[in-house]
Amino acid sequence: MGQVAVARSTRPRSIKALAASYVDQYIAEKKWKSLQDIRLDIQDLYEMILYPEHEYRMISGVPLGYHEDEKVLGKTIPDEKLILIDDSISPPHRDPRHVSTAAHEWGHAIFHAGRTELFRCSKRQVFDASEDLERQANSFFEHLLMPDDLVKAQFYECYQPTTPFRYLGRRDYYFNAFGGSRRLLIDSYTEFCRALAYPLTPYFSRVSKSSLGLKFHKLGLVQNFTSERIFAETTHIGYIIREMQQ
Repeated sequence: MGQVAVARSTRPRSIKALAASYVDQYIAEKKWKSLQDIRLDIQDLYEMILYPEHEYRMISGVPLGYHEDEKVLGKTIPDEKLILIDDSISPPHRDPRHVSTAAHEWGHAIFHAGRTELFRCSKRQVFDASEDLERQANSFFEHLLMPDDLVKAQFYECYQPTTPFRYLGRRDYYFNAFGGSRRLLIDSYTEFCRALAYPLTPYFSRVSKSSLGLKFHKLGLVQNFTSERIFAETTHIGYIIREMQQ
C-alpha cells in the first residue's frame, strides 16, 4: 500500500488543512510507506514539526494549580512562546488527557499567537468548549491527532467491515479486530463506540477511547439504532464532554 495522505480542505489555512499538512510532513519525515507503519505521536509531532515551525516550547509536569476553583490542565503563554502541561496528567501518568490537552494548547499557540492574553485551560474549557477560541483549539486537536482519512483507513484495516457497525441496544457483540475476536456485553452506545476504539488508540497518540469512539460516530463508521445519545451529552461542535479522561 502506498503512503497515506490526509485530505486537505481548499479553504486557505483552515484548521483542518493546516493540521493535515503537519500530519503529511510528519509521515514524510518518518519515511512511512504503509498504513501499518503510521502511528501518530504528539511528542514526536512537537519535536519534529511544530517546534521547528513555531518555536514554542512545550513543557510537561508543571504544577499549574487552580483557576476560579477549576484544575488547570494546560496553559499557553504567547508572549513567552511557551506551552505548559499540568503534572497531574503528565508522564509517567498514562492519562490520555495529556495528549488532548497538549494538542489543544498547540491550537492556541498556532491560531491565537497574535493575542496578548495567556490561555489557561481547565478541564471544562478543554473538553466542554463553549467559546470560539476554545472550539478552534479543540478542532485542531481533533484534526491533528485523528485526521478523517487516516481514522477511516485504520478503522477499515482493523475491522474490514462491509457496512457501518450497528448498535442495537444492550446485548453481546462480537468484535473482530486485526483477525482476533472478542465477545463483550455492551450496555450503551457510548460503550459500543469505546469498545471499537480500544485496539486503535495506539495509532492516534493514545487518545482516549471516548475521543476516538466519538470520531467513529461523527464519520458514520458506527450507527445508533436506539434512542440513546452518545456520551449522554455532546457540545454543539459534537465533541466529548464527560468521558474524555477515560
